[in-house]
Amino acid sequence: MPSTDPNKYILHPFDPLTIPEALLTAVCGLLVVFMMLAMLMVVIYVISWVVQKIDGARKPAAAPVKKAAPKAEAAAPKEETAEKPAPKKRGRPAAKKTGDAPAEKKAPSRARKKASSAAE
Repeated sequence: MPSTDPNKYILHPFDPLTIPEALLTAVCGLLVVFMMLAMLMVVIYVISWVVQKIDGARKPAAAPVKKAAPKAEAAAPKEETAEKPAPKKRGRPAAKKTGDAPAEKKAPSRARKKASSAAE
């Protein structure tokens, strides 16, 4: 039965990795990831090639023949459609119509005095 003691299958389990060992470990991990991606790309390419060959082996169905429309139907007038109501305007709501005109703004006090003296 295999041993479960880490000292027998790892040379120095508690010693830290040196810089070159750490870089080599990282490069090996990246190599594994990109090799798996390359294998996946090849598998996808092969499957798409097989599907393309199977699909290309089928004979395309004949296109349906379009019949020309009779001239009497083509010359028939189109039905009139009901007019759609105009879209509502968005923005400031309209003033309420109460029958009274809005009061005019009063001029500033100095202007009022000049206007009253000029009117006399």
